[in-house]
Amino acid sequence: MEENLVGYLLDALEADEKAEMEKCLREQPEMRNQLELLRRALKPLEVDREQPEPPTGLIWRTLSLVAEERCRPVRTAGLPAVSNRSIVAQSFWRRADVLIAAAILLCVAALIPPGITYVQFLHKRSGCQENLRVLYSAMRSYADHSPDKSFPHPADSIDEEHNVAGMVVPILYENGFLEKSFRPHCPGNEQKPYAYPSIEELCSMQPDDFARHARRIGGCFAYSLGYWEAGKHHAHRYEQNVRIPLIGDEPPADVMLGNANSSNHGGRGQNVIFTDGHFEFRTTRILEPDDDIYLNRWHQVAAGVDKNDAVLGASGVPVK
Repeated sequence: MEENLVGYLLDALEADEKAEMEKCLREQPEMRNQLELLRRALKPLEVDREQPEPPTGLIWRTLSLVAEERCRPVRTAGLPAVSNRSIVAQSFWRRADVLIAAAILLCVAALIPPGITYVQFLHKRSGCQENLRVLYSAMRSYADHSPDKSFPHPADSIDEEHNVAGMVVPILYENGFLEKSFRPHCPGNEQKPYAYPSIEELCSMQPDDFARHARRIGGCFAYSLGYWEAGKHHAHRYEQNVRIPLIGDEPPADVMLGNANSSNHGGRGQNVIFTDGHFEFRTTRILEPDDDIYLNRWHQVAAGVDKNDAVLGASGVPVK
């Protein structure tokens, strides 16, 4: 949480990040001390926050004085002697000014690296959110054209051997809901360029080749694995006022290890879009007690055990 201190001090955090930071500040005295040190380091800069308005006509009076001085004859005789004490005093104050400026510069310089890192994080997170919104818009259009408002789901159109979560993307491509130029990519997760095969090409591949492609067709995002009801597998549907996770950042490499966040954003959290279009950047993968967006209620990477149990799986995860 230390890297978020600058964002907290500048009031640049998201609401949930700010709440979490305030909780840490209440519970950790060392964190409060660091915040106070940062605040004191930046306090001298507050002088320049609000500058008073200059007096009316100041610029013209200044220019007149400068012109008058420039036109005055230069006199070299009879100049008052300058005492050594004055020179020492002026020299001392100049050194003092330099020391103060250097101290402020050192304090500000210490804030620059985390500040730059945080700005880069915000930029990549924003790019990720934009790509997810494009993906959600395509999925929503698909749902609007389906008889029961169901979101695209591999189990509906792909044989069981090939119905992995990432197949949602080729389905959207081939049904015209997603531009072929679009790539489901998070800027926070560097990936090599990838040429997307068609569904027919994917389904005709040998098992090893398909497994390799299956991990890439969905990019670095995670997709709903659906749910079980009355012994049948179902896709989630669009319903007003019903909010269930639909897509988001891919889970961490070891999804079963504790409550680790997606690696797309350095473990700080994950973007999630819900079935109703609601969007969040969550600093935890737990929606509510015992509701993990990457595991079902039986703590498995598998479809939900009922309609309200949503699970987001990485591209190569089998849907059933």
